[in-house]
Amino acid sequence: MLMIVDSPQGVVTFKGVLNPDERSFDGAVTYHNGQTFPMVGTRR
Repeated sequence: MLMIVDSPQGVVTFKGVLNPDERSFDGAVTYHNGQTFPMVGTRR
């Protein structure tokens, strides 16, 4: 799964995978300044 957002400060990118339950994902978000952080999400 790839998501690219063009924010006012620069491009923010998320790269990750949709989990087998198809309700959650895991990956990493990289901000315009190069900092990368883990990111997880769950559909309610």
